[in-house]
Amino acid sequence: DYAANFKDFLAERPKDKPFCFWFGAHEAHRGFEFRSGVNNGKKLEDAVVPRFLPDHETTRHELLDYAIEVEWYDMHLGLMIEALKEAGELDNTLIVVTADNGMAFPRAKANNYEYGVHMPLIISWPEKVPGNRAVNDPVSLIDLAPTFLEAAGVEVPKAMSGKSLSAILFSDKSGIVELSREFVLSGRERHAHARKNNLGYPIRAMHSVQYTYIRNLKPERSATGWKHNDVDSGPLHSMMLRDMDSKFSLMAYANRPLEELYDRHKDPYCLNDLAKNPEFRVVMDKMWQAMKADLTKAGDPRMLGYGDIW
Repeated sequence: DYAANFKDFLAERPKDKPFCFWFGAHEAHRGFEFRSGVNNGKKLEDAVVPRFLPDHETTRHELLDYAIEVEWYDMHLGLMIEALKEAGELDNTLIVVTADNGMAFPRAKANNYEYGVHMPLIISWPEKVPGNRAVNDPVSLIDLAPTFLEAAGVEVPKAMSGKSLSAILFSDKSGIVELSREFVLSGRERHAHARKNNLGYPIRAMHSVQYTYIRNLKPERSATGWKHNDVDSGPLHSMMLRDMDSKFSLMAYANRPLEELYDRHKDPYCLNDLAKNPEFRVVMDKMWQAMKADLTKAGDPRMLGYGDIW
């Protein structure tokens, strides 16, 4: 009972000191109760199927079951916000709502495509942050730590690679706010023990406002592992494995090239790989050089020649 835990926390905290509470829900991790969506009144025809998944009854059930998990989280968050309001602390509390990975479906979680790395992010601080805005700057979860330190009036250590979101939060602008935020990086080493000798599948990716550039550093390996068990199990995953020749299964489980490039403005589901088009060679080279320079500066072992320590 997450909300009850939070109420206990509020009752026990020192009244004259700042507080920090992390609500980390198990929902919506696997496994979902199959058909829990329709059993709770949802309709299959209302499910919105991402275009990288087959539009099948099983897919729609899974998406509705996933929605039930998310709604359970939302309900408890709502109760916590009401508790803050009752305690007179809502206006002076910085609330960040986000997630740590994409939804646990094939080609989403544990991938660097849009549905693997683009997290929900809602931030509220009524007393100090102008609300009712949608901001499109590329930001990363590593930016939260320096944001919290600045909010608390603590100096941000120079060693931190994240950049405080304060310029965005204290602005009243929507859309692109900080022009200097040109891109964010994402990476992956392993998701599960799915290959002989526990080998991973290393990826580095750059996400600009428009493009996602993906570098599969070991393209000779299977992206999804032995028997494709580097994907969270579930009815849809099992169904797709029974039809490995379908375009959806090939997108999810087939081996990948060294480079991939997607224009998310035109292709939000990352279906059309532009890396095959020589017209985009300049774009890819520019993004790779910028990403490599940034990662090298940060000391990424994959860039420095000893990546197998992972």
